[in-house]
Amino acid sequence: MSEILTLIGVIITVLAGLYTFRITNWSKIVSESRNRWINDFRDEIATIVGTIKIINSYLNKNVEKCDCDNSEFILEKIYQAEVARARLLTKLNTTSIIGNGNNFPLKELLESIEFNCFKKTDDYIVDEIIDATKKILEPEWRRVKDEARGKSK
Repeated sequence: MSEILTLIGVIITVLAGLYTFRITNWSKIVSESRNRWINDFRDEIATIVGTIKIINSYLNKNVEKCDCDNSEFILEKIYQAEVARARLLTKLNTTSIIGNGNNFPLKELLESIEFNCFKKTDDYIVDEIIDATKKILEPEWRRVKDEARGKSK
């Protein structure tokens, strides 16, 4: 009888250990994935904001258009910004009002930008993009920290 109880105790201990390992491993994977998503989001916003600032800088020097000597550089930056915008727009959940309501303002801001060498983007749009991004990423970052502490929801 004691052997059966010992065996049951061992089985319960193993199952509890496997369950704990699974939950811990799952939290770690989700946390790493969310952290990667946050960093990619930041990089894409930085690409867009950086491109806006580069174009605006050139337009501040030459009112008509960007510096033709650097046109390949500018065109590459515009391409990178367009790719970053497309990536961001696919990441933002705008099909549902459930979740982070800050996705809609960022989507509208991103869609309002015209990346070209002839039109300056207003500085306030850059500030609004950064503010909207912070409002989206802050709750995500809190989740990552909570998951790292083992407080997953």
